[in-house]
Amino acid sequence: MIQKILNNSLLPVLCLFIILFLNKHSPTTQQKITMPEIFSQSIVVSNYDSAIKEAKTHNRDILLVVEAKWCGYCKKFRKEVLTEKTIEDELNNYVICIIDYKENSQIIKKYNISKLPSYVLIDNEGNLIKEGYGYQTKNIFIKWLKNYKSPKTDL
Repeated sequence: MIQKILNNSLLPVLCLFIILFLNKHSPTTQQKITMPEIFSQSIVVSNYDSAIKEAKTHNRDILLVVEAKWCGYCKKFRKEVLTEKTIEDELNNYVICIIDYKENSQIIKKYNISKLPSYVLIDNEGNLIKEGYGYQTKNIFIKWLKNYKSPKTDL
């Protein structure tokens, strides 16, 4: 039977089917970081350059969130904090940029990010305002956002 398949003209079709099936069901496709549905007034992007552009256009600072596909606390932070309706008003003051740690090495180096999740406030020129890291409850995270004055603050 295998010999018939190999000699048959159905081989290219079979190969294409296998490639498409494996691509659709591969772990990297299923684990890809997707943008959360945050709020209608929020500007949410997944690219640093787009964040800078949007921040300049709308005269906002940027909340840069760095996470990883494999990071449980990153997922928990996104689910329990970033999408929490009670902090909508505070998050709407920023362009929110969510990036993957592994795929953005230049940005990781620029802001010296070594822990996950990390969140960095930057101005619309890309200058660091302050940074924090680790899972935080929504109340602690709101305090961190509002305590805007001291640069390089860790929670």
